[in-house]
Amino acid sequence: MTKSEIMKAAHAEARKFRVGKAISYAQAISVGLRRAHNDAQRAAFVAAAVLQPATPKYMWLRGW
Repeated sequence: MTKSEIMKAAHAEARKFRVGKAISYAQAISVGLRRAHNDAQRAAFVAAAVLQPATPKYMWLRGW
């Protein structure tokens, strides 16, 4: 995700987080940024893990 996409997602998360809560928007945006950044990092990690080649189930088959 680009920085602008992360910020858009953070603002959307902040709006959802504030519903029914008596907190400031600054607090909500900090939560939104954390959630959006974690989602972006998780997506990148999962994409990298999917691209890894299949490895043998047992270590001795790997040649170690």
